[in-house]
Amino acid sequence: MRKKKTLAMLGIIVSSALILVMLSYTPFALSAEVYKWKLQSFMGPGTPTFDESLPEFIENVRKMSKGRIDITLYPPGVLVPPFQLFQNVGKGVVEMGQDAGVYWMGFMPLGELVWGWPFTFQHAQELNGFYWQLGGMDIVRKAAAEHGVYVLINSAKNVYGGVNSVVPIKGLKDFNGLKVRTFSTFAKIMQRYGASTMSLPAGEIYTAMATKVIDAATWGSPTDAASIKLHEIAKYYTMPPWMAQAPLVLEINLKTWQSLPDDLKAILQTAAIAYGPLDSMRNWSQDADVLNEWQQKHGVTVNWFSQEDLKQARKIALELLDEKAKQDAYCAEFVALMKESLKKFGYMD
Repeated sequence: MRKKKTLAMLGIIVSSALILVMLSYTPFALSAEVYKWKLQSFMGPGTPTFDESLPEFIENVRKMSKGRIDITLYPPGVLVPPFQLFQNVGKGVVEMGQDAGVYWMGFMPLGELVWGWPFTFQHAQELNGFYWQLGGMDIVRKAAAEHGVYVLINSAKNVYGGVNSVVPIKGLKDFNGLKVRTFSTFAKIMQRYGASTMSLPAGEIYTAMATKVIDAATWGSPTDAASIKLHEIAKYYTMPPWMAQAPLVLEINLKTWQSLPDDLKAILQTAAIAYGPLDSMRNWSQDADVLNEWQQKHGVTVNWFSQEDLKQARKIALELLDEKAKQDAYCAEFVALMKESLKKFGYMD
């Protein structure tokens, strides 16, 4: 009898050990937390970013995490106003955001630089090298952390600064008297040539132009402008864009990020880094198609800034960069690193 009890107890111990071994080989413990997050984009339906790249990022995260991270995508303004996305990610109202640093500049001066600067980096490799190899991302993360946000990436997306307009703009002098929706350095350069400028969310640009509140607008690349149908009313487009590489941010609430186990952090970061160049490739490819379609099917006339105009605009942009460095310690550090990088890549003496 004692032998039978001993064998029975041994069987229980062996069975328990086998169960523990089997559980150790499951993808994650049965009681592991599933994170359900909201991600609001400032790019809307009709753009490759919203229609393809962000859904692909979300699906990659879901697969790699084996369902432990479940993200739902929302278009601009559905959860929080587009210009307040960063603050609401910091507060945890929205766990994640796909954002533009220029929207932060009212409360975080570095945001204007995070969005990009005209006539500086010309290639995605240069911009991404600045962030990942030369230390730019470290500065951004330190500044964003003060607002409760962790920046996963600030990756080159596409060009910025082509001008959609209802009147022809063939040179800087043609900005005189125009009302332009634009931001940042673009606004300051145009103001020097007589334009009045204003900031509007993308969703308001079409109506503002149709009702003559504005005469012109910068809104991303041709693909971005086509997503809000600007070509229907803006029959002129002026090139080249002044910012050859316009980066966009993928961000997450800092406390949410810090609460994650290391494996999920690695999954999110890896998926975000993969998302950046894939989104850029999609946008660049569509931009060429959209620009051709505008001209061939929608009667859009493309004009070009002269080399002399570009030289003057670049001179102003670099002067403004020096002024930007004086705004706070983060800006000073960032601009110093930018200049060092631009010298490295042969754009500054």
